[in-house]
Formats: sequence, structure tokens, C-alpha cells
Amino acid sequence: MAANKPDLREIVVPSTRDLWGTYPSSGLTPQKLARIFKEADAGNVYRQMELFSEMEEKDSRLAANLQTRRLAVASLPWNVTPASDDKRDKEIAEFVQANLENIPDLRDDFSDILDGIGKGFSITEILWEIRDGKVWIQDLKWRHQRRFTFLPKDYTKPEAIVTGIPRLLSSDFSSVGEELPPNKFIVFTSRARSGFANRGGLLRSVAWLYLFKNYDLKHWVTFAEIFGIPFRLGKYPTGATAEDKEALLKAVINIGQDTAGIIPDTATIEFIEAQKNSSTGVYEALANFCNREMSIAILGHPGSSEATPGRLGGEDNAENVRRDLLKADASALANAIRWQLVKPLVDFNFGPQDGYPGFEFDTSPPLNLKEEAQRDKILVADIGIPVSKRFIYEKYNLAPPEDDKDTLQVAPASSPFGLSSLYALRDKRRAEIEAEEQQRMIDRFFTVKKKVRSGRTSE
Repeated sequence: MAANKPDLREIVVPSTRDLWGTYPSSGLTPQKLARIFKEADAGNVYRQMELFSEMEEKDSRLAANLQTRRLAVASLPWNVTPASDDKRDKEIAEFVQANLENIPDLRDDFSDILDGIGKGFSITEILWEIRDGKVWIQDLKWRHQRRFTFLPKDYTKPEAIVTGIPRLLSSDFSSVGEELPPNKFIVFTSRARSGFANRGGLLRSVAWLYLFKNYDLKHWVTFAEIFGIPFRLGKYPTGATAEDKEALLKAVINIGQDTAGIIPDTATIEFIEAQKNSSTGVYEALANFCNREMSIAILGHPGSSEATPGRLGGEDNAENVRRDLLKADASALANAIRWQLVKPLVDFNFGPQDGYPGFEFDTSPPLNLKEEAQRDKILVADIGIPVSKRFIYEKYNLAPPEDDKDTLQVAPASSPFGLSSLYALRDKRRAEIEAEEQQRMIDRFFTVKKKVRSGRTSE
């Protein structure tokens, strides 16, 4: 018997709250960043979530690293497994598999759910629909984390405790959130750091690096502006009128933009190369340090710009996530999908079950087909271990031939077109050419010797 009916409403709809933002990254200072974090620690994550979104928008390195981390899991093959070998459990698993495959842009939804890796948590609304007497998942909608709060309902009381359970903020800008209805949201929390989700995201760890990097880039741009253009010094003769001075000043100012101008013949303009008391290497080194530390925190290695060939983070692995992080992310996402999406789907259609279908990602590394082929050759040809043809076809993703005519045959060694025969013909011809050349040398030697004995040395 099926469980209670699903909530068909779309609960988190666009509101006036979504039209405005506080832009906390504008004029960000260490003091302001600390205040934002303290607000989040108390349960009010509104400004922290806005800051995290701005960090991804403004820092291309940070955005690329987070995207790589999310897509590494979202692009993995996935599968629904039955709870047991029972026929009923297999039918349930097939239904779930078909339903998930019918969700539009499911892999994008996986990536959206994994947004919680950086921000600490993510919330995705499930849109249910009833079709042909069955409950189906119509779509999954990512909801911005600023629409939620961790403040308890009675947060004004001294004994109120932040529980780490998100609550939905209403559209009237009230700070008191509402409890999330059951079986309506996928609440994904990151385990990047232990503790509550409101302070467990990776972006909390790299926020200080983001701040210092922005200070660094600001000073670097100022440095380039000051020392990138030579200082222009205008000289006017004694007794110059105010009009002459004003004309000279305008020429000095505009010459940096127009690279052309006119001045009286009695005035001069000199270009003085600025003496750089500091080096651009300081700014570049600090920016690279921040980039490297961000990549280490998110990907588990420094990234391509700091790669060392032959080691983790080298060119072959620079764009990948460290495998233990990949497995942990895949396991966390699969767990959320199974218990917050698959379970209610099964309950709505088949009622509560003793066991529920599993959901898993294939995190096994890709096969090196060349190494595998060499290993199989040793096992089969050298050792003599029997291996079925079906196993070989499936392992190397090969289509079995329909009949004997639909095959590629290797020419036997005795055939004139066999590879070994071609080598033999080549070696035989080479030996014949060498023998012919030696015979010509011998014949020429005796011809010359005969001519010398007959007195025809001139020839």
C-alpha cells in the first residue's frame, strides 16, 4: 500500500527577497569578514551565502576548482541496484531507474546538489507529479542557500540552540524560518569539515585567501598603473602666462591618453622613467600562493600551474580531483539521493519497504586497455588460463562477429601476405643485394689487375 501522497506545490518560488542583495564582498575587510562568519555561526547565513556566491563570480580560479570538484562526480556513471534478488525488489529498482533517467538534466542537478561542498550545504526542491496513477519526479530545482536559515524558532531566548537543521525563510523578510516539509527537499550537507553545515563549507576555509588575494591584486593593478606609464614632466619658461601653464598641463595629462598634443615652442615635456623600489614578483608570488592553497583545499593538489610531472598534480592529473575526495563526494551524494529521493519515490508508489533500492556511482579508475591487453595475453597465451570470448568482448567493448565472414583474420606465417613472410622476403632480398655487390667488387678487382699486367695502366 502506497504511503501518503506527495506535496505537489512549488514551495520556494521567486520573491522580492531574490531581487536584492547586500553584496558583502564590496569593501571586504578582515573585520567585515569576521562579522559575516560570526553571524553564520549564530545561524544567520544570509550574508555568508551571498559572499560565497560573489567569491565564485569574481575569482575565476576558485570557480574553476569548485566546478572541477562537482563535475568529477556528476559525470560518473550511476546505477540503481535492487534491495535483493527478489522479483518485487527488481521491479521496484527498474521503476526507480526509469524515473531517474526521465528527469531532465539530471547530471546538472547532481552538480547543483554538490554546490554544498563549497557552501557547506545545498537544498534542492523536489517537484512531484502524478501520471498514469503513479507518482513521478517531474524535476529537481536548486534553491539558493540564502533562502534558508539555521536560526531556531525561538532564537531570541537565551536558551535557544543552533541545531544545524536548515529552516525556510518566508517571503516577508522575517528572520524566523519555517520547518521544511518532509519528502520535499534534498538537503545535502558537506563533510569537508566536522561541525554544523552553516560553517562546514570549503569556502569558509578559502575565504581568507580570497580576501588577501584581492588585496594583492588591487595593489598590483595600482603598481602597474603607476609604474607602467612614465612620469610626464612639463617645463615652462620664466614669465609664462597662466594660459600657457594651463595649456601645458592639459598637454601633459592628455598625452598619456592621446599620445599626441601641442604646446608652445618655449615649453618642454620630459618623460622620466620611474624608479621601481619594489618588484612585481612580490605580487605575483602572493597571488600564486593563494591560488595554490585554494587548489589544494578544493582539489587535493596544487593544480596545473604548480604541477610537477610524475607526481599527483602533474599534467596528467592536474585537472582531476584527488581520488579519495572523489569517492567521498560520490558516496555522500549517492547517500542523499537514495534516502531523500529514491526512498520517498518508492514509498509513494509501493509503500514502506524492508529494504530500499541502492544508488551508487562507479568511481573505479578507467582501464588502461594496453596494459590490460598485455596482461590478458600473458594469462591466456603464456600461462594457459581459459577465458571466455564473451568476457573479452565485454571488457574491451567489442561487438562479437555475426559469423565467420564478419571477422578480420590475421594472415598465417606461411602465407605470402603474412607479416613473418614479409620479413623473411625482406631479409632474403637484402642478402642477395649484398652478395651481388660483393661479386661486382671482386670482378672489378680482377679486371683492373689484368689490365695492369698487360701494360694498360692508363685505363
